[in-house]
Amino acid sequence: MKKNAKMILSVAIVLVLMSVALMTACNKCEHDFQKGVCVDCGEIDPDYKESTCTHSYTNGTCTKCGTVCTHSYKDGACQTCGVACTHNYEDGVCETCGAACSHSYTDSICETCGAACTHSYTDGTCTACGSICTHTFTEGVCSECGVACAHTYQKGACLVCGVKDPDWPTDGGRSLYNEIVAKYKYLVLFKSQTTELPSRGDSEDEPFYMDALYEVVGHYDPAKNFGYSYKDINDDGYDELFLIENTNRLYAMFTVKEKAPVLVTTFQGGMGYLQNDGTVFFIVKELNSSENQILFEHHTTHLVDGKLVGYAYGWDDPDDNISTSNDVYFCISEDGTRTELTKEDYDVIKNEYIYYLENTTRLTKLSNLVFNPALIATGTPTIKADFSTYDAIIKTFGNMHSLAVEGKWDRSKWIGGMYDEGMIFRSEADFVLYNKLFAAYFLVTKEKIATVGSAKKDLNGDGVEELILLDGNFNIFAIFTQVDGEVVLLDSYNDLRTAFIDADGLIHVKERIIPGYYKDSKNDGIKCDYEAFVYEISDGKLVEKIAIGIKFDAKGDQEEIYKLSGGTAIDIEQSEWDALYADFTLDLGEATFAAYTKEKSGLVFVEALLV
Repeated sequence: MKKNAKMILSVAIVLVLMSVALMTACNKCEHDFQKGVCVDCGEIDPDYKESTCTHSYTNGTCTKCGTVCTHSYKDGACQTCGVACTHNYEDGVCETCGAACSHSYTDSICETCGAACTHSYTDGTCTACGSICTHTFTEGVCSECGVACAHTYQKGACLVCGVKDPDWPTDGGRSLYNEIVAKYKYLVLFKSQTTELPSRGDSEDEPFYMDALYEVVGHYDPAKNFGYSYKDINDDGYDELFLIENTNRLYAMFTVKEKAPVLVTTFQGGMGYLQNDGTVFFIVKELNSSENQILFEHHTTHLVDGKLVGYAYGWDDPDDNISTSNDVYFCISEDGTRTELTKEDYDVIKNEYIYYLENTTRLTKLSNLVFNPALIATGTPTIKADFSTYDAIIKTFGNMHSLAVEGKWDRSKWIGGMYDEGMIFRSEADFVLYNKLFAAYFLVTKEKIATVGSAKKDLNGDGVEELILLDGNFNIFAIFTQVDGEVVLLDSYNDLRTAFIDADGLIHVKERIIPGYYKDSKNDGIKCDYEAFVYEISDGKLVEKIAIGIKFDAKGDQEEIYKLSGGTAIDIEQSEWDALYADFTLDLGEATFAAYTKEKSGLVFVEALLV
């Protein structure tokens, strides 16, 4: 019994010592209570009640109870735990905390929130993102930023905002030249009555154009009918003013710059010429004291910013005699640089443009310049040029033929405007059409034109008859159609542009290209450049089915073959060109065009009555 009692006492002592040891160890723990229990020693926090924890947050979580803060934000930070909002922006506002983005823009987009700048403009620049307004103009004022358009006017309207130019002349700027034309008429009248020009005043007080007018009218004599004409040759919406003879040779040219007339140039001795495409051709010559020519320059130019810009070729005689041994041949580039050429190279260039030299006045006559005489004509024409209906056209064409018969088919009389004086024109458009038809006469020799007349046929099967003007040999002068009851000229033809009509009503056209080598019938059969077309009529217009071209060098060797698409030349292989040309309908010379039309077209010729 004593032994057992001792054992029990020993165990009790050990348990007491262990309890004391444990109590001592717990008293040393710093306690990390989470939800009321120390995670280190396991002691229960006697003060813990979850519902009444005062919370001490770190990174949004209470270090006492582990509760996650539900956040209540102000100015982008939680007022409870101090955590900053990470922001989730929608339309520039944080959906979490409601804070507005302060925005940092690149190309009008905020790099922070992705919102597009709504723009607040001052003088066309956004004060928020710095972008420049692209402008949406209404009546000249931008509806976005309020800036007024600075206006860049062309052809009567601003290119930027579309507002009409308040200073735009409705007559194409012709009224701007009124003072020049009035003074020109006065000088022509004065010289026609006195054979002299009035004395000049103080040149410092004279208008800028007086030197040009005195130079031009100095060439006037009763045998020359001087006048003027207008035409916009550079498509800027303003007409140019030309001082001309009724041959349409140019003596002076004015244009408009900054809404005011300026002199472009005068042409020596009336040796200025115009093509319908706006090309201005002029010649410069110089004679020595013996009236021998010692300088020649041929200029081909276009009007650019008030000046004639282009190239030239020519020759001069530095020793001032009629010998050619020391003559210098040259070309002049667009920048005015003069480059010497060999005589052989010069001849090549000259031959390429020989048609200019031989047909300058005729080309100018076809440039649609309407001649206005400086002196009032004494005679009054009685025949009207009327192209309003098919019947009126046929009658007008017969009257034109009568005038030509009386004039014995004199080309120089037509070029000189003598046939024009016998007609009354309702409009400039009728004058232009009249001259196109007169030019068409010369596609054949005068001996072949015994009769002229017309034929009517629906060439494309749309129920509308076309009117074809032609002669008794079936040389075609012009083709008209009707659109909504209005007569429309489809095309006219002459010795450069010839046509025939096939059995299907297709119109085949072969056209010599000028400038080009025009020596095919004059210099050992050397060929000239040409283009070949096949047209069908659709919606009152000629539509190309085939359009091809060919170029030759000065020796007549083939240089280039191409097809045309929208007026643009596209190089093609010989096989493709051959196939297209075969469809053009055989290798017909122009002399056979009339015979082909007569045989294949089914046209019935009706002679025009002479009135």
